[in-house]
Amino acid sequence: MSAFIIPVGQETSNPSLLNVADHIEHMKANNKVFWNVGFPGASMSVIRKSPWKYDDISTGYFYIYKTKKISYEFEIDYVKQIMELDFPNIQQYVPKFRLKFFEPISSKYSPNDYAFLLNKITPLQPMKNLNHFRLLKSGKPVKKIRYYAIVEDL
Repeated sequence: MSAFIIPVGQETSNPSLLNVADHIEHMKANNKVFWNVGFPGASMSVIRKSPWKYDDISTGYFYIYKTKKISYEFEIDYVKQIMELDFPNIQQYVPKFRLKFFEPISSKYSPNDYAFLLNKITPLQPMKNLNHFRLLKSGKPVKKIRYYAIVEDL
């Protein structure tokens, strides 16, 4: 089985974007929550349709840069590019602090980003080191992540 690891913690002017607990709170109120991940090499000015290739993966983990630990596990409902979403029908799952990436009228709209609809986020106990996981393609331990990594699940 495979899983994703999404890094959390690159600097931003909005700390809630990187706060998993804020996403859990939104999920408690709405049953699900979106997390968006940038498309490697994407520019917001160039629309690049790239359908998600890994629909068979339903589990993921958040790697927290600050602690250098895999601290949360999540379950994935689905992954699509933001441009594929019907915004009026999904906006209740988008936390207010992420709306600017999902609203087509926003100057920060990121149509190329992948939108992960999560239906469960739980703390991982015990937390894991990044190198505990192995990359799916090579079998080598994960050393660093920029956007996401596809790994062998635990």
